Amino acid sequence: MLSVLTFAIVSVILVYSDLKTFHIPVDILAAGMFLLIIEKILYGNFFLEIFPAVYIFTVYIIIYFLLKNKFGFGDVLYSFFCGLVFNMQEVFISQISACIFGIIFMLVFSKRKIPFVPFMFAGSAFTIFFRILQK
Repeated sequence: MLSVLTFAIVSVILVYSDLKTFHIPVDILAAGMFLLIIEKILYGNFFLEIFPAVYIFTVYIIIYFLLKNKFGFGDVLYSFFCGLVFNMQEVFISQISACIFGIIFMLVFSKRKIPFVPFMFAGSAFTIFFRILQK
C-alpha cells in the first residue's frame, strides 16, 4: 500500500508538470524511484520484483531510440517507475491502457504532440483500480 501511495503522490506532480511544460522533474521522479526500490529491498524479493520495471524500461528505451524526437526520455524513466509498482501482467495492462487512452485522445483532439506521462498514469490508475477490485 505504501508503494501505491508513493506512486500516486509522485505521479500527480509529474503529470501536472508534463501537462504544463512537456517535461517532468527528474529529481522528484528519482526520489520516488529511490523510495520504491528501498521498499522492495526491505519488504520484498528485490530481484524478482524489479524485473517488471527493467522489462518495461527496456521496451520504452527501444521505442525512444526508434522514434527519435517523438518520445521523451522522461517517459522512458517514468515507465521504470511504473514497473516498480506492478507485476508483469499488470505492467502489460497499464501500458496497453496508456496507449489506448493516448490514441483516443489524439484521435478526438487531433493533436500531433501529447504529453504521455498523464496517459501512463491513467493506465496505471486503471490497473490499480482493477487490482483493488480483485481483492
